Amino acid sequence: MLLVDDILESGRTLAFARDLLMSRGATRVDLAVLLDKEGHRKAEIEADFVGFSCPDYFVVGYGMDVGHAFRELPFIGHVLD
Repeated sequence: MLLVDDILESGRTLAFARDLLMSRGATRVDLAVLLDKEGHRKAEIEADFVGFSCPDYFVVGYGMDVGHAFRELPFIGHVLD
């Protein structure tokens, strides 16, 4: 099974989803993410397939938003402080 997500940050949600799928009979769950923010990991989890490593920026675009804005951008950008 392949679990796909936009960004792997703390890892809590993907770890929960992977463990749930395994408990329900999946023999293998690979993880694919567009962006990987390794510096924010709270759960012990790594993606099997990573599009890009992401520095510690708040990113928007491709469905990721800030206050429901910028979700529709056809690229990934970061919000300046």
